[in-house]
Amino acid sequence: MSNKDETDKERSKISMKIGNVQVEFEGTSENIKKLMDKEMFDFAKKLESTAKQLPSSTESAPKVAPKPPEVAPKAKIVPPRSITSTKAEVVAKKPRFTLSKKTEKPGKKRTNWRNLATALMMVCIVLLASVIGVIAYYLPTVSDLDSQIAEKDITISSLNSNATSLAAQVADLQDDLDQKDGEIDDLEADVASLNAITEYYVSLLLLNESSALVSSTALDPLNASESIMIYRYEYGLDYAGYVSVSVESTSNTTYVQLLYAYKGVEFNHNVTVGESGTAYFPVLPAVIEIWVGNTDTYTGDLVNATVSAAYYY
Repeated sequence: MSNKDETDKERSKISMKIGNVQVEFEGTSENIKKLMDKEMFDFAKKLESTAKQLPSSTESAPKVAPKPPEVAPKAKIVPPRSITSTKAEVVAKKPRFTLSKKTEKPGKKRTNWRNLATALMMVCIVLLASVIGVIAYYLPTVSDLDSQIAEKDITISSLNSNATSLAAQVADLQDDLDQKDGEIDDLEADVASLNAITEYYVSLLLLNESSALVSSTALDPLNASESIMIYRYEYGLDYAGYVSVSVESTSNTTYVQLLYAYKGVEFNHNVTVGESGTAYFPVLPAVIEIWVGNTDTYTGDLVNATVSAAYYY
């Protein structure tokens, strides 16, 4: 009996019936445990221990009733919780594991899917709550930033409008400055012109202006006591001043005469210059005549002369 118990410890055979399916496991405990999860293994071991305690009652049952068919029903009624029967006999030269038919428990499969669905639902709920929390946390900030951006945009638009207005004002002021610069240039030109006019009139007052009335000119030969007009300007002189007449002559009786009439003033004056000299005459803005002659009495020789005249005013 001891050898048989040790063999039973080393090798076991578990038979289970689930519905219409009969499942048998045979082999060592370690190998059976690898094929079955811990709970199922413990449950099978409990069934095995229960089955080991049953043989005494099952063996005595046939002694009470001589009929063999009645033994099996009485043996089946003994375990109240399960119909599974366990055999502890060791069969020689049988495979270590014998599996008649293996089926998964639909209840456990449904439980696994249900747990997985529940876990996924919880994860989704957590993620959704996190997203809602993030949105709830950042939405006011985003809204505040949007309002600040809108306010800044309004400020920028206002500043741009002010900048545009100021730029237009600057352009207008620049136009005014350009216009004023043009006016200043014109005024400066007028001032320069007036200064020139003033200087001109001051020069007139000082009799610093001059013009040539007669360039150096050789006169035709003159007879004794003969004279010739060398200048007359029908439009008259512009300003009061004086006239200078220079003469180079071959007669020492050569003279220069100047005539004009101005507002009732009659001017007739001559100056003897001889063979070389210059005569000066005051003049008014009138039509003047300049004459050159001699007072020689000898008629045998002709008088040659070269004259020039200038007007100072």
